[in-house]
Amino acid sequence: MLLIARTNAVRASTMDDALARGEAYRKAGADVLLLSPRNAEEARIIGERLEPPLMYLCPPGGLAAIGLTPGEMHALGFRLLADPSTPLLAAFEAMEAVYRELPDGFALSSRTPESWHSTRDALHDVIGLQRLLDIERKTVEKK
Repeated sequence: MLLIARTNAVRASTMDDALARGEAYRKAGADVLLLSPRNAEEARIIGERLEPPLMYLCPPGGLAAIGLTPGEMHALGFRLLADPSTPLLAAFEAMEAVYRELPDGFALSSRTPESWHSTRDALHDVIGLQRLLDIERKTVEKK
């Protein structure tokens, strides 16, 4: 188990408050600190003041929004970078495009039905569908 202590004090209060909270979280046993800097300067202050490992939740667009590279973030003590927004927004954009096209005959003219097979197969591979089905076969009650 990994305990990630998060505060939004950088945005909601002051940097000094956020750093004090980070220090208190670490003293209380937190494994990773998540302080949410808004820019490279704030990331540098956090990295200079707090011991790694630190975590950064990227805004949409990834690290480009903060203007630092993964190597620079690592040098500052950030060991965990997560980008929950960019893939979600990209998926939303793709779904919106599909749903815009569907009302016209409830069929997509931009792709053939067969062209979806490789995409479906790739999805099944990523989620490990065959392994999940094997587990289901072994564990679900037989009727």
